[in-house]
Amino acid sequence: MAGEPSDRSENKTAHKGKVPQDVGSFSHARTPGAAVKLPKTRLVLLFLAAIGALIGLNSALIRSSLPAIVSRAPLGDGHGVFMVFGFLGGAIGLERAVAYQAGSPAKPKWGFLAPAFAGVGSLLMIFEVSPLVSRETPIAPLAFMASNPQMLPGLAWTLSMAALTGIYLGVWRRQQSVAVLIQLLGSFLGVCGIALWARGVDAQMLAPWWMAYLVLTIVGERIELARVAFIAHNIEWLIFFSALAFSLTLGLCLLNPAIGYPAMGVTMGIMLLLAITHDTARKTFKLKGVTGFMGTCMLVGYAWALLAAAVWIFSPTGFEGYWRDMAIHALAIGFTMSMVAAHASMIIPSITRRPMTYKPVLWVGWAVMQLGLAVRLLGTTRASTLLWQWGDGISVAGMLAMMVTVAALNIATSKKSAASKATATATATDHSRAVHPEASPHPKVTAPPKASSQR
Repeated sequence: MAGEPSDRSENKTAHKGKVPQDVGSFSHARTPGAAVKLPKTRLVLLFLAAIGALIGLNSALIRSSLPAIVSRAPLGDGHGVFMVFGFLGGAIGLERAVAYQAGSPAKPKWGFLAPAFAGVGSLLMIFEVSPLVSRETPIAPLAFMASNPQMLPGLAWTLSMAALTGIYLGVWRRQQSVAVLIQLLGSFLGVCGIALWARGVDAQMLAPWWMAYLVLTIVGERIELARVAFIAHNIEWLIFFSALAFSLTLGLCLLNPAIGYPAMGVTMGIMLLLAITHDTARKTFKLKGVTGFMGTCMLVGYAWALLAAAVWIFSPTGFEGYWRDMAIHALAIGFTMSMVAAHASMIIPSITRRPMTYKPVLWVGWAVMQLGLAVRLLGTTRASTLLWQWGDGISVAGMLAMMVTVAALNIATSKKSAASKATATATATDHSRAVHPEASPHPKVTAPPKASSQR
């Protein structure tokens, strides 16, 4: 997390091909052989974020008129809010809460309200689109929920974002940095964006606000992780002021889209160009193993984000239809999910306190997501609904594959690590007994000396 101890920095480890470790991660210094308690509360919160992802992906299939496990039409309208605030908001809030607790001597727990409220928002949203909630129901609270479907889930997600903002403020009080300011700005935009949605503003109008929250969070995180590269060129404040300008254009998009969207594309493009030209990913993508995987994911993510900026500047068909959809998903899938995939080997172990070994199979889910976006882009250029649908379906498959792969690797590595520790402990015990027989739990019993028969 930004502002915490610098052992997360990639600058010390990228050239060695090692995975940078997070504050509070399983790999943090611990007593060798000591058992690490499974953080059940964190796992529940991570599970709630996963529910947000699964429902969001199901909603994407409904939105694209593709076969879905749950086919209730109202779910399709919640696709964006499930993915941004139920899934990504919950996961970001959980990772930040873990790092904030680990970096504070007081070990505060209130930060976990961020992922908790994110999960509550997802559950409320699921309940509100269920057949139980109807305007015709004689039960007054359910009728109220049906008449105001965005209010309660929106309130929960607003509280989640407010708690995340509080975490950043707490970090800022301990250690001021540009990275924290950028992420704080992003979380503030997230609060504004979801609060407006709770008041009934259309999600399509607010999508740039939601994307700004994700983009600024990731850019701030990249500055923190590759701190030395950005500080060496005095580039941090330039990125901050471009991020501030980018944020100011969001209101202009609501008031005057014809001016606001191009301005938003220009300011975001400048910010991203400043970030990518100083990010360590430009060098690490050439390496093998997890470091090369991370670098490649990040560079491709930057490319998709720059495409979104270009669409907002030069879109030939205005700000609706296929091109608008392409820009949003270039940021949501191409940029955000690529960055999530790049840092999964850091994020998940920090939450679960269990190691995760990199395997080349991680490339599969990520590559499928990129293929889906490429097909969507082709459909956009040709105004083809069929290609757009296929692209959406392929992207959903890629994200599901990535989630399953990360979970499987985490479980497999944890079991292997537990087995290795058990073997090491047994070997050490056997060695100890051989060297110190008296330490054995079952010492050899010897007969007492016989009494002498001579008087």
